[in-house]
Amino acid sequence: MNKKFLSVVLFGALMAGSSVTFTGCIDNDEPAGIENLRGAKAELLRAKVAVETAEAALRNAYAAEHLAQAKWTEAMAAKQELENEEKRLKNEVEAAKTEAEKAYWAAELAKIEADLAKNKLTWEADRLAAETVLAQARKDYEDAMKAIELSKNYLSEAELGQLNYVQGEYSYAYAKLYGGSYTRYTASVDKTTGKVTWSSKDDKVDKENSAKGILEAAYDTYESDVNAGNFENISEIKLNAAVAEAKTTLEVTVAELGIKKEALAALESSETLANWKKVKAEYKAKQDSLNDVVADKTIAANKIVIENSDKAMAMQKALDNAAAFKTNTFKDGKIVQSAEDNAVIKASDALKEKLSALDFAKAGSYVTYDNSANQFTVALDKSNLLGVVRDNKDNGTVTLEKAKLDAEKDGVAPYEYWNTEGVKLLDDAIVFNGSQGTEYAKMNEAIDVVIETLNKAKGDIPSLDIEQANKELAAAKENLTAMEKAKTGATKTWKDAVTAWGKAKAYATETADKKAVETAADVYVKAIAAADALSGTEKVKAQIKARQAFADAVVTYYNAVNAGPGLTSNTVTLELNKAVGIGTEFITKSVQAWLSDANNKDSYLEALITYFGLTESTVTKDKLNVFWTEGTAETVTPGEQPSVKADAALKKINTVDDVRSVLLDASEALYGDVETLGYYTVNGTKYGRETEPSDAEIKAQWEKTPERVGACGKVLSAEKRVKTAEESVAQVDQFAAVVKALEEVKATIAAAKVDFMAEAKELIDAASAAQKECADNINAPIQELGIEADLALSEKIGNVIDAVEGSVGGFDTDWADEELLKQTEKYIALIGNLKDEIKTLQETTIPAAESALIKAEAMLDAYKNGNMSAQHVIEWAQAKVDNAKANYEAAVKELTYWTDKVQEVTAALYSKVAE
Repeated sequence: MNKKFLSVVLFGALMAGSSVTFTGCIDNDEPAGIENLRGAKAELLRAKVAVETAEAALRNAYAAEHLAQAKWTEAMAAKQELENEEKRLKNEVEAAKTEAEKAYWAAELAKIEADLAKNKLTWEADRLAAETVLAQARKDYEDAMKAIELSKNYLSEAELGQLNYVQGEYSYAYAKLYGGSYTRYTASVDKTTGKVTWSSKDDKVDKENSAKGILEAAYDTYESDVNAGNFENISEIKLNAAVAEAKTTLEVTVAELGIKKEALAALESSETLANWKKVKAEYKAKQDSLNDVVADKTIAANKIVIENSDKAMAMQKALDNAAAFKTNTFKDGKIVQSAEDNAVIKASDALKEKLSALDFAKAGSYVTYDNSANQFTVALDKSNLLGVVRDNKDNGTVTLEKAKLDAEKDGVAPYEYWNTEGVKLLDDAIVFNGSQGTEYAKMNEAIDVVIETLNKAKGDIPSLDIEQANKELAAAKENLTAMEKAKTGATKTWKDAVTAWGKAKAYATETADKKAVETAADVYVKAIAAADALSGTEKVKAQIKARQAFADAVVTYYNAVNAGPGLTSNTVTLELNKAVGIGTEFITKSVQAWLSDANNKDSYLEALITYFGLTESTVTKDKLNVFWTEGTAETVTPGEQPSVKADAALKKINTVDDVRSVLLDASEALYGDVETLGYYTVNGTKYGRETEPSDAEIKAQWEKTPERVGACGKVLSAEKRVKTAEESVAQVDQFAAVVKALEEVKATIAAAKVDFMAEAKELIDAASAAQKECADNINAPIQELGIEADLALSEKIGNVIDAVEGSVGGFDTDWADEELLKQTEKYIALIGNLKDEIKTLQETTIPAAESALIKAEAMLDAYKNGNMSAQHVIEWAQAKVDNAKANYEAAVKELTYWTDKVQEVTAALYSKVAE
């Protein structure tokens, strides 16, 4: 929030804040102790060579590092463009309506992601190589600088002051660029004696707060800032500050242009010396005026801080309270409390082989894949998943002291204290703790790793796989048709068996029915014997009656058994007179059918007795059991005499146990040989089931033992085969289904974050309100005073004066002959560089400042009107990078200047040693 204006250096000269001007000339008076110094000439000359060698190595290293850094900066800009394009393409993929559109945008996205991955390796390799070179050169330089320490014992105070000063400024410039410790020297002049005294001050710049550290951090956070797609890091306070800074930057830049134009006009005039002195006097007067104004404004700024110190302390307390928030909803910071509630995503069986070959190790324990179950598990029960954090940006933790806000302390005024410490609290934000390294971030990163792996596998599916899958689908459908047909047959068999069993288990007259037919046989034998004692018509009538009674008894027995367990009658072929015409014919019927003929059953019984090789007049009761016993069937060609006769009337007489076995076999064939599903047991005897099981019962058992669930299980297996084949044909969609499910889990995690932040809302709102109080009552009024702009303008004026006079030397000597002056290389370079800088200001710097102001104002309006968009997020992130880049480039220029200055001063000092 505290704007630090960086001087644009004229011709590489950064002398801001310096109280010493170097003219490039060293006093020719021999310093004290020169005699002693001459005695160490050889050693010092070796030191000089060492310094010069190290200086050259360091300069080359800087050139290499700066070139690499420039390439890296360009690469990061390209990276931003690729990341922005990546985000746009992801939106296109999500918005695509048709599969063709999705495929197109997905392909474009894949290209961008491939470029990002490939270029990242190149960028990082270039940067690492440059930093390695620089680190070695820096070490060599520091070793060489130690070689001149001995010479300091033989230098005059003035010379030592000059050397210490430039070395200190060099170390400070280096620390600002790369981070590290430094020692700076400040000169003070005794007004009475004119003696110059030098004092040193040690300090350091943390690496993360160096120009390079800030730039790298800006690049590192750019992607997350853009991809976050939200505005939690943007506030009205920050936007107001951005507008104020943009206005000040533009104001100062325009003023700088005017200053440099005036300087150029004076330097190119016919009376260069006179006009430059006039302009310089005006500049000095302007500086004095600005310094007076700044003094008055500083008093006003101190008053503002003092009057509002309570608000500043209240802001700090509100931020502390919000940062200490603990959730009541999510116990121990977990979205779910038990592993049983973790998200489980079942994958298609069509993907099982491919998934088992993929590596999901990078997802760690957050997302795991179980090949045997073919499912992913997202461990939502991970601890420390949720929390808030006080985001201090790059400011570090600040703890305000009320005493320093209320009055000057240790030489630091309240305004200065606020401007260096208090203002940092306006940057603090109470945000969700989802930064890199937190469980929340690791969880999302793990899911993203799995999604990325799945998407790559999806893209690698060859067309041959799909062709083979189509063939398998056709075979699977054919198999399903066959299994369904078999199930239909097995179902009919089972239902018939159930019906038969229903009759059989109710059959309780088996013994009585057998006894009745045996009795009827005995009656028949006796009746035939009695008929033989008769003659004529009486005999025939008696025989017919006996035969009919026995035939009826046999049929009655057959019907009784059929009503119970059932029986199967053999067929018998008899030779009978033709019904029409002359001659005989062979007719085949079952024994039951022959004996059931109401008109001719007596004749057919007589023929059947003969067929079975018996003689009616001599047959006994025991021989007649041929009508209720089992025997082999006849072998016959229809319409012909049988080649082998049946040896009994019945093919099969079923027992109740026979019917039970038939039902058991039918039940197991249909439902499987699994107890309760295909059969049940009573007293050690197995019985087939008589009712249909539910689909759920069948499927539950099939999922356990698919090979034991009969025809029903075979249909389910065939259906699964078809489903798997269909999924194999559409493997891309199946991968997409898993990805979608994982993205839904991410949405669940994000929803938990929203719920969590809703709990913290009251404290966060209180902190934001306290920040706004300080922004409105302290920061805004101070910004309106324009102290920073006045200081920056004064600095610009001083830079122009120092740059001009530092380039061409003092007025009284080097400028005595103006015509000769204008022919010198220094003067020509001075004018050329000045024109270049004016051109840059006009064509680049000022338009950029104007554009930045317009964007800042537009973003502020959008925020106030609730019209913030994703593009605003990108622009906000881009502005952070641009500011860091400008800061880095200015630091590079400053270090370059002080590197030159160290070389210039050491060369001048050692040249005296060589004399």
